[in-house]
Amino acid sequence: MRWTARSLPIRLKVALAIFGISAGTLVLMSLAVYAAFQRQLRENLDDTLLLRASSNLQLVDFGQSPPTLNVSPDPGSERALGEATLRLFDANGVVLFDDSPAAPTSAAERSLVLDAIAAESDVVRTIDLGSDEDFRALARPILRDGKVTGVLVTGIEHSRVNEPLGLLRIILFTAVPLTSVFLALGSFWVARGALSPVARITATARQISHTDLRRRIEGVTTRDEVGELAGTLNEMLGRLAEAVERERQFTADASHELRTPLAAIEASVDVTLSGSRDADEYRETLEEVGGQARILSALTRQLLLLSRLDSDEARRDFEPINLAAVVEACVATFGERNPAIGINVQGTALDVEVVGDADLLARAIFNLLENARLHGGPTVRLDVTLERQAAPHVAVITVQDDGPGVPPEIANEVFQRFRRGDASRSRGGSGLGLAIVSAIMALHGGSATTSASGSGTGACFELHFPLAAR
Repeated sequence: MRWTARSLPIRLKVALAIFGISAGTLVLMSLAVYAAFQRQLRENLDDTLLLRASSNLQLVDFGQSPPTLNVSPDPGSERALGEATLRLFDANGVVLFDDSPAAPTSAAERSLVLDAIAAESDVVRTIDLGSDEDFRALARPILRDGKVTGVLVTGIEHSRVNEPLGLLRIILFTAVPLTSVFLALGSFWVARGALSPVARITATARQISHTDLRRRIEGVTTRDEVGELAGTLNEMLGRLAEAVERERQFTADASHELRTPLAAIEASVDVTLSGSRDADEYRETLEEVGGQARILSALTRQLLLLSRLDSDEARRDFEPINLAAVVEACVATFGERNPAIGINVQGTALDVEVVGDADLLARAIFNLLENARLHGGPTVRLDVTLERQAAPHVAVITVQDDGPGVPPEIANEVFQRFRRGDASRSRGGSGLGLAIVSAIMALHGGSATTSASGSGTGACFELHFPLAAR
């Protein structure tokens, strides 16, 4: 298996990221500490060297030329420069005094002396002996009557700097990798603990199938992001379960509604074909079959419309619409088809503009008018009102009939699919008219509502439209 950054577990990614960040940070900090420590050691060494040179200068006898030192060298000394050295040179660079004769004068040291003579001032330099040893040396010229008569060289072994720096390098080279590894392991452990609920959520989600949507993710009680994730997934599963249940119920209801006219057609055909029939009987059967076929056709068109409304495809035809003109056209068409129904219309003179599909909005209004016709009183009268509301910024269409009203027990169900107020189905209708109204309003960002009365004062339906921005 080829490992890539995307295929690595999150806990491993977190551990590697922390390892890289901590290692980089520790390396930079170590370099900064090392540089600061090295600079401080060298400054301390130079300060010590300066004090020692000033002290050695007190030993110089300035009364003689060339000058001399009031000390005697140790002929038996075997130290190679030792911790500190003291040498006196004349103005030509010849050694006059050496407290460590076992250590010969190097070319670098002679160059230091000549530079001090030429500069007539102190010269500080690190002298490399060509081996593992080196020392820090200060050459101070001795002046008499404005002329250089000699040079006093004071040196301190550089091990005072090298040894602490070497120890610091060992510490840093050991501490940085170990600390980075410990941080990576710790972060891996913390990430694994923090993400363990996610693993449980994943395992539970895999076990939940479309036939077992009642299960929920349990065992996650934290109030952090993982807890929010579990809660959100449970809410999503709840909505998904409700949607699946509605789909199952819709499928069952649709099958039942389709089966009724199909069964009627089948029964009529079977009865007709069971014996000899005259032309009138055949005609009667065909008319009955045609009526049931028209019912099937209307039901199929309504189902297709609902399917279209459930998708975003219907939004493609949205445009600014004069809602008053749509209401006026719907009422006029309905009045022509139902001349016996009195309709009182108000508000069509208003300038009310919404964004939507004019045909769909007309369908929603017409369905409310048709519903009022089916469930109104013996002499149906309708009040259709269009008004604007400032807060919220909506337009409202009200359709009021003079029928028995909506029973309170079904007021919350009238917009459900295949829900009929007349359980006997004696008044016709497919039970999809108000469901289509609700779907159209939802597509337009509005809503359809009704008030429950059931007291004979009539049913009142309202359509709420968000007004178009101007």
